Amino acid sequence: MQRWSPDGTLIAYRQIGGPIKLISRDGGASRELTGPGPETLFSIWYEWPPGSADIFYHTILPGGEHAFWRVASAGGVPRLIARFHGIERRTRRSEFATDGQRLFFTVMDDEADVWMMELGQPGAGR
Repeated sequence: MQRWSPDGTLIAYRQIGGPIKLISRDGGASRELTGPGPETLFSIWYEWPPGSADIFYHTILPGGEHAFWRVASAGGVPRLIARFHGIERRTRRSEFATDGQRLFFTVMDDEADVWMMELGQPGAGR
């Protein structure tokens, strides 16, 4: 997956399970924008909002919690935007959208019903 910067000068990309990297459209060496750390197990989706030099990304944390982050394409420390504590309500889809002011994502609840079925005797015609 790769994403062009809004001004068309950079490409953000990553390999499965790896950090987000940036490379100039003219080529050259890439640089790591995000990496493993105590708060980011790995990123699973990222977006570059229109007109922004920041990248927003979604991660799964070591405890299984989902979180959204924002980091400047020039580098620096990622800033936590939102973190879903607990597993009863969280986002389960990796993709999201942003306009730089808002995040658009799904949140799902686990819900189940308990059913019962009476078992008939073999050969009883049930």
